[in-house]
Formats: sequence, C-alpha cells, structure tokens
Amino acid sequence: MTAKQTAWRFVQRNARAFFVLFGFALLGYLVFDSGPKQIYSVLRGTSVYLPWILLLEVAWISFDTVALAQMYGPQRRLVPARAWIHSALVSYTMMILLPAGRAGGEVARASMLSRWAGSVAVQRSTQLQAAVLLGNSVISIPCAVAVAVAVGPGHILTWLTVGNGLATAGLAVGLSLVLKRTGAGKWLETRFPGLARVPAVHRDDIPLVPVAATCLTSLGRAIQALQYGVILLAVGGVLTPWSALLSEGIHLVGAGLGDFVPNAVGITEGAYRIFAPVLGFAEAPEKALSIALIGRFAQIAVALLAVSAASLIRSGKAADPEPSASIEPAPDVDARTASGARAAGEPAFEGTSTASARGPSRSGGHSDEPRPDPGRDPDGFPP
Repeated sequence: MTAKQTAWRFVQRNARAFFVLFGFALLGYLVFDSGPKQIYSVLRGTSVYLPWILLLEVAWISFDTVALAQMYGPQRRLVPARAWIHSALVSYTMMILLPAGRAGGEVARASMLSRWAGSVAVQRSTQLQAAVLLGNSVISIPCAVAVAVAVGPGHILTWLTVGNGLATAGLAVGLSLVLKRTGAGKWLETRFPGLARVPAVHRDDIPLVPVAATCLTSLGRAIQALQYGVILLAVGGVLTPWSALLSEGIHLVGAGLGDFVPNAVGITEGAYRIFAPVLGFAEAPEKALSIALIGRFAQIAVALLAVSAASLIRSGKAADPEPSASIEPAPDVDARTASGARAAGEPAFEGTSTASARGPSRSGGHSDEPRPDPGRDPDGFPP
C-alpha cells in the first residue's frame, strides 16, 4: 500500500471526527467574531419566548412519528402506544445528541419496533426518511418564493433554497427506487454503495412518492417555519408569514450545506451570519447568529428531556402485550399466494413465522403465537 493510499484510508476513518471538530471550531469563531457579550445580551432577552419555542420543537418533530404510523396502515395497531412514544424519544435523542444523525436514529427506531413488525420496521423507517426529504422539498417552495420576493430571484440565497429543494426531492425519489428494487434503483446502488444497506425487499406496495406521509412531514416543516419565525421575533425581528419563511429558508440551506457535519454544527450558524442582511440584521449580525443558537439550544433541551422521558418509560413500564398477530400481507398481494405459502409451511410475510401466520389456537391459548426473546426487553433492546 502506497503512502497516498495509507493517507486516504486514514482520512476516511477519521473524517467524521474531523468534521465534528471543524464544525465546533467554526461555531467558536462565529461567536467570537460577532461578540460574545452582544450575543449574550440578545439571548438574555429571549427567555419569555422559550416555552413556545420548545413546544413548537416537540410539535413539528412529532409529525415524523405520525407519518411513520400512517405508513404502517392497519398494522400500526400491533405496536403499543408506549412503544411508539419510546422509539420516537430514542430516535430524536440520537438524531440530536449523537454523530449518527437522523439515519442512526431511524435505525434505532426500526430496531425497537421490529419486535412487532419484523423486518418491515426497517423498510418503513427507510420510507420515512424519503418522506422527510420530500417534506423538506415541499417547504422549500414557499421559502424560495419568500426569499425571491425579499431579495430578488437572482440572489444566491434564492438559488440555494431552490437547489436544496431539488436535491432533497432527488434523494427521496432515489431512496424510493432503491427500496422498490427497480432497475434504476439497482443502478443507484452501484453508483452509491452506501445505498446497498437499504433492506433488500421488493414490495409493489412501496409508493415512489408517499403522498400521505409527505403531507404530514410537510406540515411538520410548516410548524418548524413558525418556530423559526417566533425565534426571529424573540431576537428583535418582526414575525410575519414571509419573515418566518425567510428564517426557515436560511435554516434549510444551512442544514443542507452542513449535511457532512453531524447536526450541521457551525454550518447553520454560518448561514445565518452570512445572510443576516436578508433578515434585516445587517448592522446586528449577532441577532441573526442568535437565531441558530436558540434553535440549537431548543433541540438539545428537548433531546435531554427525551432522554429523561425514555428512561422513565423503561424503568416504570408494565408488561406490554405480546405480539398477537403477524404482519398481514399488503392489500395488493394475491390472497392465494399468502394462503399457498401457509399451506406449504412457509411464512406468509417476510419476518414472520408459520405459527404466527396462523394466529391464536382454536382452544384460545397462545401456544402458536410468537414469543418475545427472553433476552430482550419489550422494546427490543437487550437488558
């Protein structure tokens, strides 16, 4: 192995740590450049708005869980409400506090829900990521319009907002193509090897565009736009529908450009600092920077509360009902295929056993029902 190859492998292994350090270094520079005292003065006057900002953070992220439950269809009744809440808390915590980000959070959520949904949980969580990307793309449309009206269609922020919307839409469609295992999806796998980790299931019921789930995630993004409008008001700006969309547009651009940095640390703050004049803070860049800082504080605060809530759920939980039914075939699957699989002694659906497909015994007992692994707790984690 040449010295160049050795150096490149070292970079690949340590890239995430490097980007984390880069993000925090950039954040420190931005705070120092804008003036720590000035930023503290701005933040000190925002406490009255903090409860509303935290409430809106909880509200908008909750729509991701609602969208995921919608994707399960009637099968969502197999998952206890406590498991939905617990998995959502763990997923959000990982997304905000750990370098794994949203992808890692969704993997954890799928692992917890797989006790009731089997391998379908991984598929649905991957579909949710596509719906979240599409929701991002949808909210980018009014944000781009607001930016174009405020600073003109030729402004770089307008183009970045439009580019963010197109990029997220393309990623969402590509992810759906890989899930469906189409020819285009297989080609994408060869071009982007990381996509090969998407569960290898071929389901005709996977939509290219999950319309209902996308509507829900888009509504969540609209609530996030309101949240950033309230933050804009808190730092001394004016809250209007247009100003809220302007603030959200800068947030989306910062998050998109900072995708290579865990949670876009430093990049989002840099976007607000650069585009401070768009928000009317050309002479007070510390106010624009404070918007990103307050948004990040709200995320961390909610994540810490989620850790506490998840711990309480785990320590004070009662025994969950055992999975009493397997995942049924999708509505578009031929019933004869399912019955033929049962007759042959094969699972009627990937991730289920023949016994679970039969359901409860006629005697009323549950000897044929799937039993949870005694080495795992009711949410799917080892004790």
